[in-house]
Amino acid sequence: MRYAIEIGGFCCFRRDRNDGRRGGGVLCYVSENLSCCRLSDCECNDVESLWLLCRYPRMPRHVSHILIGIIYFPPDGDGAFTVAHIINCLDKITQKYSNVGIILCGDFNKLNDRAIINYPLKQVVKLATRRNNILDKIYTNIAEWYDIPVILPPIAASDHNVVLMCTVISQCGNRKLSCDSFTYIYSRSNDPNGKALLAHALSIQNWIPLYKMDDCSVMLDYFYCVVYNLLDYYLPVRITMRHPTEKPWVNERFRRLIRQRQYAWQDHDMNKYRTLRNLVQRTARNLRNKYYGRCVKSLQNAGPRKWWHAVKRITGKSQQGPTVINLATDGDIQKLVNEINEFFIVYLAIFHRLTPLVCLILMMHHLICLS
Repeated sequence: MRYAIEIGGFCCFRRDRNDGRRGGGVLCYVSENLSCCRLSDCECNDVESLWLLCRYPRMPRHVSHILIGIIYFPPDGDGAFTVAHIINCLDKITQKYSNVGIILCGDFNKLNDRAIINYPLKQVVKLATRRNNILDKIYTNIAEWYDIPVILPPIAASDHNVVLMCTVISQCGNRKLSCDSFTYIYSRSNDPNGKALLAHALSIQNWIPLYKMDDCSVMLDYFYCVVYNLLDYYLPVRITMRHPTEKPWVNERFRRLIRQRQYAWQDHDMNKYRTLRNLVQRTARNLRNKYYGRCVKSLQNAGPRKWWHAVKRITGKSQQGPTVINLATDGDIQKLVNEINEFFIVYLAIFHRLTPLVCLILMMHHLICLS
């Protein structure tokens, strides 16, 4: 499913395994604002590698391009052959681009990297990335451009930690996200205990000064002042920051669980971290399923226009873009019709046993996959 790996504002370069094994391969996301090309002639069938040559609009005099190599070396791989492949690629590219900055990154497992370090490149990851081992590494000849890599918790069910290396200039390691990238939502607390305390406070409030007033406008101002003061005390207004790309099913409890998981990681409480990690994954799955279930259920009696609008919103494709026919079949209408027909033939035998809601979900899923 194409949308599962898309990230807005980034180009995806991927090289999947083609040896019959399910999954695997190497992938790299590059900002759309950065000029980048894939060096396919450096790829080798026996080594999982991806080579990209990037260039910023303005580069320092002593560096003309940045070469990014993404490598995966399996535990039982041929180390000598992999190192030879890496060195040959570096020689080939540096001969054509003499002043090139090099960044090699990936999962190197127990690869003997003496030849890579002697190239010379510097290995800058100094903390463990999987249990007590440094398996995910970064080799570069422009280490002075970057801060020391930061090790972050794994993503989802991965057992490898995340390695974050940021430039010195932007000070990403300690920077705060720009306020412009967030929206602020103001909402009053919905705490049941606060509501009970508020009701009690109103019931014992002394309203005698209100009854002694002669002017209705003054009485109204006094009433509002008392009520709002009690509201702000027992049910205060809370400010929540939301990122524009945040999923619509994310709620405050989910954010709190993520914060607790991150704190457990920082405190090196791995038992608590793993418990919270699993809880975060289950909560995300439940919230996502409930949200999409509500969206699909609301579309059962909707018109085509509303139906397609909701499909685009759910899939994150609200903006105008290429049509399904162009994305799926390169403009071939007959091929698209045949693919849709084959889908219905496969599921026709079981459709009569499914509820209309399940049928609608299956149809939406297939249309999303085609796009």
